Amino acid sequence: MKASRCIKEAADVLREAQASIQLRYLQTLHSIADQQNHTIIFSLPLSLFSGFQEGVAKLLGAPPV
Repeated sequence: MKASRCIKEAADVLREAQASIQLRYLQTLHSIADQQNHTIIFSLPLSLFSGFQEGVAKLLGAPPV
């Protein structure tokens, strides 16, 4: 239960600050590149996921971001 509450709190924070999603995405890419310098990463614009975000918001009953 504690883990699910932490995940919900993190989701709430990310929903309130769209820039934080972009920063987290870039941190993840940086971390992968540091750990495995032979990995090729194809970065996708986050705008491609807007439809997915809207669908999830509808399922959760939250207002779309």
